[in-house]
Amino acid sequence: MWCPTCRNGYWCEGRPQYEWQPIETAPKDGTHILLFIESKIIEGWWEKREYDGPWPMVLELWKTIWLSEHGCGCCAEDNDDPTHWMPLPEGPDGI
Repeated sequence: MWCPTCRNGYWCEGRPQYEWQPIETAPKDGTHILLFIESKIIEGWWEKREYDGPWPMVLELWKTIWLSEHGCGCCAEDNDDPTHWMPLPEGPDGI
């Protein structure tokens, strides 16, 4: 994970950056982050897939794990693009 402020790593001045950042600054390396989409906070990641065959193509898109709503993921394809992101918080100490 990297920090949008220093672009040098997840930690910036010894602190994680737990503030909402513009989506344009989000990591696009498959790192799981929190995404803000349509007033919802959802875990997601950037995914790039290359397809070979008769019609080669490259798909680049935000993939999400639904943490709000009812949780089954059936509505996941109906969402808009995220507008903001932040790193996932750390787990409790000792776990």
